[in-house]
Amino acid sequence: TLIVLHYGCQWLWYVGEGKDQQDTSESGSSFSSSVLYQSPNHNLVVFEQVDVLSGVRSRVLERCISRSLDSHTVESCMDVRHPEKLRLAYVRMLFGALYLFNSIQDCENVLLIGLGAGSFATSLNHLARDRIRGEHASWNLQVDIVEVDKEVVRIAREWFGYKEGLGTKVRIEDGATYVSRSPAAAYNLIVVDAYDASGHVPVSIASREFVAGMRRALRPGGVAAVNLYNITDGAMQGWLKQEFKFKNGHNHVFELKDGNSVVLAVKGTGERVPARAISMDLIRKKAHHLELHFDSINIDTEWLLEKFAKSLE
Repeated sequence: TLIVLHYGCQWLWYVGEGKDQQDTSESGSSFSSSVLYQSPNHNLVVFEQVDVLSGVRSRVLERCISRSLDSHTVESCMDVRHPEKLRLAYVRMLFGALYLFNSIQDCENVLLIGLGAGSFATSLNHLARDRIRGEHASWNLQVDIVEVDKEVVRIAREWFGYKEGLGTKVRIEDGATYVSRSPAAAYNLIVVDAYDASGHVPVSIASREFVAGMRRALRPGGVAAVNLYNITDGAMQGWLKQEFKFKNGHNHVFELKDGNSVVLAVKGTGERVPARAISMDLIRKKAHHLELHFDSINIDTEWLLEKFAKSLE
C-alpha cells in the first residue's frame, strides 16, 4: 500500500504495512516511520519519525496523530524535542488571532475546543512564559480546553508528553454543549479545532447556532479562530461573517489559507467597528512587535503576514 498524507507544506509517503516505513519529504530528507499506537475503539494512530540519513534511529523528529492510516490526514503533529515549535501550517495560522488584539495581554481568557496532541496549548503557554521572561510584562493567561474524547486526552499526555500549564484546565465535554452554557462575555479568544471520529467537524459545531453561541461567549474585541478543514460549502464562513457583523454592516473576518482554511472573526466593541479599523498596516505593526516571540514557536512572520494580505485582497 501507498498512503499519502499532506500537512502544512510537507508531503509524507508511507509504503507498506510493516513496522518500519520509509518517507521522503519535499526537502529531500528521508525518514523511517513506525506506528507506536493505534486505538482499537477510537481509530486514533500515533506514529514516530526518525531521520535515517544520519544513521541514528533514536533521534525522534516528531510524533503525529491521525484518525486512521487510511484517512490520508494528519490531525496533529509535534516535535517531541521542542514541543513548543509548531509543525502544522493551520496551527500557525490560528496564532494569527493574536495580531487582532490591541495588546497581547488583552488575550487573557482563552477557550480551546479540541485538544489533539496539545500543540496549540503548549505553544500558547510557552509564548506567555517567553513574553513574561523577556519583557517582564504581566500576562495572566487562563486556558480552558474542552475535548469530547477522553482517549485523545490520554494520548496527548502519554504519547506527546502534554502537561497542563499554569492556569490551564482540561474538561471532557462536547464543545458545542460547553459553549451553549458558557456565561456571556467569558472569553477573549475562542479557538475551534474539533473533529469527530470520521475526521470531520462535528455537526453540532458546524452550525449557525454554535457560531452565535461563540459570539455571545466572547468579550467585546474578542476573536474567534476556527479551523475549517473538511468544510467546503462555505456555510461556516457565511455564518461567521453574518454573526460577527457590526451595526454599520461591516465586519473584521479574515480567511487565511494554506491547505486548510482558518477563519478569524473579531467581535465589535458595543456592536460597532473597533475604534481603530484593523488594516493591513496595523496587522503588520502588531506582527513585527511579536516577531521574536512567534519565532520561538516556529512561526515565520512574513509567511503569516502574506496570508493576511491575501485575505484582504
